[in-house]
Amino acid sequence: MACELNNYTKGACAENGGIEAMYVYSIADRTSYTVVDGQVATLVLANGTKAVTWTPDMESATAGEVTTRSRENNSVFQAQTALITFKDDSDVTVDIVNQVSRGFLGVIVKKAMADGSSQYRHLGLINGMTVETAEGVLGQLYEDLRGHTLNLVGKELTKAPSVLDTIIAEILVPIS
Repeated sequence: MACELNNYTKGACAENGGIEAMYVYSIADRTSYTVVDGQVATLVLANGTKAVTWTPDMESATAGEVTTRSRENNSVFQAQTALITFKDDSDVTVDIVNQVSRGFLGVIVKKAMADGSSQYRHLGLINGMTVETAEGVLGQLYEDLRGHTLNLVGKELTKAPSVLDTIIAEILVPIS
């Protein structure tokens, strides 16, 4: 429903949004990709490899990019970031943190739009993203904030391209 402006006040403007999921894969496993008109049209992973899905609580993930200029060499780049909090400290989560902390990652972010639809953006498409920090909290506020927080960073020359939704299903199944 569209927002209505009545007597200088907004009405009927309830919105929900946020990061619904992150699809993460190793850049080393990617064999090819194509970008057409600012949209990732194909993305192929090596045989036997696949992306993994992280589905955080809506309040537990953020992603973004900032156009940054370096005065030293007069360059412009996109500083891309993604942050996700896993609200548990299980051995499986610790293994995930250890595994992704060692390589360059491609991160496709699925974001919820106010109208109920979803959009996909690919962070780290060319250079990949790395884990800058991985914080593990064993217990805080009566165990409410225990878990692991991953802070991923990357630098690209162009803004994060959109991704066709059909690509997501393809990269989640290993090719044999």
